[in-house]
Amino acid sequence: MCAVLSLPASAQAATTTVSWATTVIDQNAGTGANILLKPNGVTTTLGTETYVWVRDFTDKHAYSGLATLLGVHASDIARADLIAFDLNGGGSPPGGWESSTWYFTDEARAYAETFDETILGGGGTITTGRRARFKGGDVSTDAYGAFFGVSLPSGQHVGWILITVPPDIDAHSPKFKVWVSGADIHGPDDEGSPDADALGLITH
Repeated sequence: MCAVLSLPASAQAATTTVSWATTVIDQNAGTGANILLKPNGVTTTLGTETYVWVRDFTDKHAYSGLATLLGVHASDIARADLIAFDLNGGGSPPGGWESSTWYFTDEARAYAETFDETILGGGGTITTGRRARFKGGDVSTDAYGAFFGVSLPSGQHVGWILITVPPDIDAHSPKFKVWVSGADIHGPDDEGSPDADALGLITH
């Protein structure tokens, strides 16, 4: 029997504002601009040597019930700075979003860490010292499409990731930037090539 996460009514009804990235600073994926703006089902594939670097999180939208879509508590959304989605087709890894390297900066300070898709529920590879906080999971394309008004093949999977950047980096600075690529941590056992649909700043 599967356990069902029971969420309080406040989590189901809470409104979350997400400001999606609008500018590509640099990219070598060829389709890097597909990660911009709100989710639309059009992706850019990130590999170990394929990246996108974005800024200007100004495409603002309010969503009711985002925590319910992700199957998390409102507190998980409240402490996160970033959210992103990865169209995974037939299945998502245990961490939801695929293995990837992330770099965050507000130009005063910077931090980088690799996300490991094999960690159930998501996690980074740095275990001591200053670190980002990652949480990941999976939703169906049916639920994702209905929530964001996107037409996707039925019965497939979308990985998601919530990221809390280190507190000494100002994620709400107009100079805040995010760089992301795929990552090959475990060799052939890794997917490591996220098909990224959207990357946004949670502004609450």
